[in-house]
Amino acid sequence: MLRLCPVTLVLVLITLGCGRARLENVTGTWTMKETSRQILPPELNNAQSRIVLSSDGSFTAHLVPGPFHSPPQPPRLDGDSGVWRIVERAGKEQIQLDFRVENGPFSFPLVISKGWTGITLYYFLGDPDEGLRIDFERK
Repeated sequence: MLRLCPVTLVLVLITLGCGRARLENVTGTWTMKETSRQILPPELNNAQSRIVLSSDGSFTAHLVPGPFHSPPQPPRLDGDSGVWRIVERAGKEQIQLDFRVENGPFSFPLVISKGWTGITLYYFLGDPDEGLRIDFERK
């Protein structure tokens, strides 16, 4: 019988978890995590924010804080639809959301984070140095 030592098992799990994101790993309904609500202004933190990534490459975003936000204006809840795809930028996999808006297409990235508990999608509200990270989990 084959025995795996704990170190070998950990290395196998890490290798499996470090693969590229696949369509079936990211399609579905993503909702904002409770920890992200705590950093939002009071007028935004009760929103039922969600992003639905469909397998046909389309998406809808509903009450998402700040994708069209431009400091110094305060963030607001936005929603729209468009198409999405998996891209790699600066060594990180991202979901690129291409919104269909009145003034032409608008692209918005969601970083794909793979952790022990699964995949999280996130972006920063405003300057990343401010640490206002908005996380989404799949439901």
